[in-house]
Amino acid sequence: YVDKTKLDAIAITNHDLFDKNNFEEISEYLPNVKVYPGIELALDIGHVNIVFPCDCIDVLSQFSEWLSNIHQTQSDSITSEQLREQLPCWDQGIYIFELGKSKGVKEIPNIFSNLVCVGGVPNQLRFNIAKNNPESLVPCLFSDAHATNQDSDNRNDIAKLQNKQTYLQIDSCEFEDIKKCLRDKSKVSINKENLKDVVDIDNVKI
Repeated sequence: YVDKTKLDAIAITNHDLFDKNNFEEISEYLPNVKVYPGIELALDIGHVNIVFPCDCIDVLSQFSEWLSNIHQTQSDSITSEQLREQLPCWDQGIYIFELGKSKGVKEIPNIFSNLVCVGGVPNQLRFNIAKNNPESLVPCLFSDAHATNQDSDNRNDIAKLQNKQTYLQIDSCEFEDIKKCLRDKSKVSINKENLKDVVDIDNVKI
């Protein structure tokens, strides 16, 4: 999937789980791709995907263990305050709040106001609507690919997923560069040809 879509960076965001062994296995298998740790959380305000820098791996593992001890069912959620109390690096993440979905976030609490928060959208149309809406979060379209054959075609069919990426106007895939970029709508696109200041030299985009 990563090879076919020519991705430079991905994040592993399992639902209410961070599996360090799984993360390390994927990272080793993709030596030329930047792989970031993350988690998809059911908060009481709605669903959010959070991507973290790699130096948060150990505390993210501890947080995941705490989650597994308090969750009895998949529908269980935690509060934003519990997230802040239990995860020391909570304020270092990129928060991708779901927009326009049944479990999407209607209003983002003030504790996230100084963090990098973007809006996860389900398709290209929603991306463009959010990008053109000055009141909306910076949009982010991602495939939500599932690395398993025991799932629906919408989650593991590369042909259906390969157009669901967000391209960023950045010089590197370092975490701080990504965070800085995601504060500016003009530097995100669903089509890399539409990014600003891209020059094509002998079919190489610079």
